Amino acid sequence: MSELDAAVVAFKAKDLDTAGIKVSESLDTPLICQRSFNDPKVPVSHSANLEGLALVAMELALENVSSSVATIEMLLDSTSVGSFALGALRDCLELYSDAAWTIVNSVGVFLSGNYDVTRMWMSSVMETASTCQQGFTERGEVSPLTQENYNLFQLCGIALCIIHLATPTQLLN
Repeated sequence: MSELDAAVVAFKAKDLDTAGIKVSESLDTPLICQRSFNDPKVPVSHSANLEGLALVAMELALENVSSSVATIEMLLDSTSVGSFALGALRDCLELYSDAAWTIVNSVGVFLSGNYDVTRMWMSSVMETASTCQQGFTERGEVSPLTQENYNLFQLCGIALCIIHLATPTQLLN
């Protein structure tokens, strides 16, 4: 039995702690997954079905994006950022701003039952993190957003995993 299958079994048995740990193990992201689902700001995660958990995961990704936009804006106002880094930060700001809208639209599409489009759009949000990080690497800069990019990538991975689990089998390609 895979870690994801074990997570589903634990979830159905209402053993949410074990379910969270199994999802974490399957994604190799134990700290993010456990912290995210135990976050007191998201109490619904303790009583949600798979669809509810997918919404919680997308909400956490949106919270990460919003926080990252604030961090980027703060860095853009900083006088200690070089010109190459400023260019990369501006690119990241645009990427993260677009990602926020994409997540909001993904929630709406998910609620309408269009899981394929939701997965595609959340995958594009996941790509935001990689693209932002690459922007610094290509300019020979150290990214001040490495942790934010990593967290967004992982949160999107968690959301995609749960969306996949919630997708009715006849809709899976």
